[in-house]
Amino acid sequence: NKHFLQKKYNDAIHCYNQALKQNGEKAIYYVNRALCYIKLKQWDKVYQDARHCLDLDPNYIKAHAYLGQYYIEQQRYDEAITYFKQALELCKIQNKNFGDEIQRLLRYAQKRRFSIMEHKRIENEISLQTYLRSLIQTDKERRMQLRIEKYLEDKDPTQSSTNTLSILKQFLSKITNRHNQQITTNLASVVSVSPKVATTTTHNNEMNVAIDQQLEQALQDIEQSADQSINEMNTLFNEVDVRRKRREIPEYLTCKLCYDLMRDPVITPFGITYCRSCIEENLYKVSHLDPIANKPLVVDQLVNNLVLKEIVEKFIKENEWAKIRPQRFAIQYSTRLVLQAFLPKEPVLDMLHFVLVLIAIASSFSDGVNTNQCTPLSTQKNTSTILAQIRQEMQKEDIGLYVVFADDEHGSEYTQAYDKRRDWLTGFRGSAGTAVVSLRTAALWTDSRYFTQAEEQLDCANWLLMRDRDPGVPTIIDWIVSELNQTALRPGTTAVFTSTSWWTSANSALKIIGKELRSVEDLVSRIWPSSERPKELQGQIFTHDIEYAGETVAQKLNRTTAEMKRLGATTAVISALDETAWLFNLRGTDIPFNPFFKSYAIIHADYQVNQPELFVNLAQLNVSQYPPGVRVFNNSIFWSRLNQISTNASINRIMLNTKISQAILNLIPENKLLLPLSNSPVQRIKARKNAKERKGMQDCQLRDAVARMKHLGWLEKQLDEGKSINETQSSDQLLVYQQQQDRFQFPSFRAITASGDRAAIVHYSAAPETAQLITKNKVYLLDAGSQYLDCTTDITRTHHFGVPKDLEKRAYTRVLQGVIDIAEAVFPTGTYGRSLDHLGRMSLYRDGMTFGHGVGHGIGHFLSVHEGPQRIASPYNALEETLADGVFLSDEPGFYKPGDFGIRIENDMEVVLANKSSYENRQYLRFNTITLLPYERSLIDASLLTNAQLNTINQYHAKVRDILEPLLQGDEAALHALHTRTASIDSIPTIPNLSYISIGSSSLITFILFLRILF
Repeated sequence: NKHFLQKKYNDAIHCYNQALKQNGEKAIYYVNRALCYIKLKQWDKVYQDARHCLDLDPNYIKAHAYLGQYYIEQQRYDEAITYFKQALELCKIQNKNFGDEIQRLLRYAQKRRFSIMEHKRIENEISLQTYLRSLIQTDKERRMQLRIEKYLEDKDPTQSSTNTLSILKQFLSKITNRHNQQITTNLASVVSVSPKVATTTTHNNEMNVAIDQQLEQALQDIEQSADQSINEMNTLFNEVDVRRKRREIPEYLTCKLCYDLMRDPVITPFGITYCRSCIEENLYKVSHLDPIANKPLVVDQLVNNLVLKEIVEKFIKENEWAKIRPQRFAIQYSTRLVLQAFLPKEPVLDMLHFVLVLIAIASSFSDGVNTNQCTPLSTQKNTSTILAQIRQEMQKEDIGLYVVFADDEHGSEYTQAYDKRRDWLTGFRGSAGTAVVSLRTAALWTDSRYFTQAEEQLDCANWLLMRDRDPGVPTIIDWIVSELNQTALRPGTTAVFTSTSWWTSANSALKIIGKELRSVEDLVSRIWPSSERPKELQGQIFTHDIEYAGETVAQKLNRTTAEMKRLGATTAVISALDETAWLFNLRGTDIPFNPFFKSYAIIHADYQVNQPELFVNLAQLNVSQYPPGVRVFNNSIFWSRLNQISTNASINRIMLNTKISQAILNLIPENKLLLPLSNSPVQRIKARKNAKERKGMQDCQLRDAVARMKHLGWLEKQLDEGKSINETQSSDQLLVYQQQQDRFQFPSFRAITASGDRAAIVHYSAAPETAQLITKNKVYLLDAGSQYLDCTTDITRTHHFGVPKDLEKRAYTRVLQGVIDIAEAVFPTGTYGRSLDHLGRMSLYRDGMTFGHGVGHGIGHFLSVHEGPQRIASPYNALEETLADGVFLSDEPGFYKPGDFGIRIENDMEVVLANKSSYENRQYLRFNTITLLPYERSLIDASLLTNAQLNTINQYHAKVRDILEPLLQGDEAALHALHTRTASIDSIPTIPNLSYISIGSSSLITFILFLRILF
């Protein structure tokens, strides 16, 4: 470090080399050496050291920043931007500040990328215009040659061909001034004179033969027509996209964050102007600082820059191209316009007119905040009285805002009806969503899976719907800061229902306005009448036998405490219900769709001396079922026991995970916490199933497939017989078939049974009173799973029982291709699932489609259907861990067209070793699909598939048929459904020879290219 400060970079590198020889696991040595290489501009070595650092510590901020600098030098600005954004996100998570340097580098990379894209656009535009000009010239020469041929056919046979050639040559010389061998060759071939003779003869006669006036006029008309076409083309190009000097945006109108025109300029207190959307996104996602001034900033401090907005509007009026914003505008057009454009008299010019039509009818997307202009629906609960009551309680507690999460005290994804505080408060029943009530406003945040459901259920007369992650939508924390700024009121929440990670993030933001969260009693429970509130479930706890669990409690404790010791923990506090259930080989029925019981646990690294402690409702567990070597206490003494260990001098490194409640964290002194908070050791271990668990996860797929095929056969038969079956009747019948299967306990979640437009609601929940009929002219999506003693399943299929529309088939096939692309991935150990997310979307991208949810989630073993810490989803998550063999995940791309239909296909799969040998000691992994359920053959468009994909589908169907056929004997409807769906799909039709494509098709291809460049 001393050498570095003295700018002796090579000497510093030598010292770091020596340090790494002694300890090659120190990430800081690699990152410090990388900085030396940056100073020496040895960029390949910068890359190597930064990558080494991230292999050791994926959350090392400087390593991400240095990789960003490396990619800037390589002029790979997309990668640079990704790493700089990652670094800034980690700064926010880790509460670290590196000044403006990372933001400055990010802005530089964004500006360079913008410049390169603009340069490429100009090159493409000029290239396209040149190409179109050549097409017109070629067409002119073809028409002239045809006219010449006709002239020669009509000419007096006694006319000398040599004289004729002389006349034509003289004319062409006169009007085009071109004397090239190619034209001479073409003309000579027409009059049967060799090129050499023709050239010589013409020269010798000195072109002294009179030119035929009729022919000259005809050729002049063709020439003028071509010139007119070129002029019109140039005019249209100027109208559509004026030349580069007019595409340049003046510096004073350019946003410092996106380097595009500031269409909605706002000015900060520090005199700097940005696009409103850019600065708001920066404040929500990057930092609560002005990125240029590097000073604290909140949204309420932004003021519209009206003077600059007027200048921008004038600039847009004078520069038509500036109206086009590809990320904010959609091209909408009718079939009639398309047909008119594609059937022109002059293909080139009419197609350019068509481009102008497309631009003229572009329309704006709406933003993501639902205002209170609404008509309440019958499906919405009137919450006026409830909000008035809770605001009274807030005033008693002297808080100006109260946050209500969907979680229970254990942070559970699924909660029993007794704990659905947010549902009762808002009327919204989706599993993901957070409510915030201030003294004047109420708002609910939920993600894209639940937008439609929230619109139907949320009391829009009293609540704002905040579509999380949509442009212009503030995060919960930033909205709280904005709502309470300039007031003396504090925000409050109930600590036992609040995760430590959210609490910490909120307080970091609130410091800017001099406030902090206050923990208050559960205000919802105060006002929720006991006569209306469901009773708390307290079912019997039972033992999960070793034949299913595969390990004893002692074996699991051995592995868990070994992980604790590796991390330096003396004690771990466990509050997640799936973790206590797995660790102690117990299951319960307190939580719907999950075999859990309410409990806590305290584990000591020296567990053989200090026995593990399990806290449950003792009335639910027989003494004979107490896990051996474990002390069992009543739940009610957990908090006092936690207080005792917090003051125990021999316990000095207590391990918590980031999802644990703030109420637990509040009882543990900071000097006893093992920081940073991370994933629980139990979560990390249970995600990788043991041999017995793996076998169970595979075997029960057979039972689940039998239930699904019996249900499918039944449903298809009912529809064929003209019977009316609605969504809930269908799922009820599925449960009947599930209950017939060996070891079945209950569904793993409420089945998503969705017909037609309801299938576009990702997590739609059908109700008997509003259930829609399943018909033959609509898609039917069924997403259902089971809890067996030996596994958990989660399977989705989309069906069609009639003749599907072309778009439905196309969307289904693209989704199926995404399923296959994920399933066939091979990747090295150390890969995060987020790195594979794009594979499930690439096929959809080809048609401009995508979906809002992740590609896949972890699956438990007779536990939660959604399990971490592995997943396949692109948003960065600091707690995500790398994929490893023995982990089970879902594979579920989709496509959803609101108001029309939805498609989702979901398989369960296991991560397995890809090969027995490895190259350079690096092991590779792949997925093994374990679901055994056919795809919907009628929805597959084989013309979109590659031969490899077609073979994959046919092989999968053959496997499914061979395995399920013997198990479905006696059920003719199920067998018929199986056979029709697993019949071999014919190969892809041969693509026609492109040389036979007409000139109209050529023009179409050309202008499709033009549209792609333009938009």
